[in-house]
Amino acid sequence: MKKKLFIKVLVLIFSVVSSCEAKTYKGKVDNLSKPFVQNGHFGRITSLTLSPNSRYLLSSSRDNRITLWDVATGRELKSYEGHSDYVRDIKFIDNNNFLSASQDAIIKLWNIDNGEKKYFFGHRGGVRSLNISKNKKRFISTGGDGKIIIWNIKNGNIEHFINTNRSSVNDAIYANEDNTIYSINTKKTIQVYDKLLKNKIDEYYIH
Repeated sequence: MKKKLFIKVLVLIFSVVSSCEAKTYKGKVDNLSKPFVQNGHFGRITSLTLSPNSRYLLSSSRDNRITLWDVATGRELKSYEGHSDYVRDIKFIDNNNFLSASQDAIIKLWNIDNGEKKYFFGHRGGVRSLNISKNKKRFISTGGDGKIIIWNIKNGNIEHFINTNRSSVNDAIYANEDNTIYSINTKKTIQVYDKLLKNKIDEYYIH
């Protein structure tokens, strides 16, 4: 099942939309009048995220790049470079801005037209995952350093964090109207925290 899904994604991403002599597209994403080359990715795809209006798809890869695609046409619109190691996760905040998490331990905020806008430093190992709160004011990141961090998107500050004393936290999500946080680590344990990461509410072991 996973193999079939991976093949479908590759077909979407690497489809060629023009057989004529093409130029690489470098303008705003709304200008699709000129032919261009679809470079796609040169490494394994690590994550996909869809914009809230379902117009754009973002893909990240082990080639350290992020690529923006037009959902309706399957066209590659733009590529973003700036991470020094592979990108593990990406998430749209709104239709124009998105976050990226990399093995280089840096989280970046991007604008789809203008590129990099803000950096978030706080992890000492590769950042594994990103998840945005329902109100779009905060996001959670997890890392290979065993940390879960809650960030303020607007000012870039760390609001709360916890060191789980685990070798790595693979993912964390908001639940119950952003009042609860669920995380999973490499020890096959799901841990449940309050929204401030101050109290561990529960713990489940996966066999």
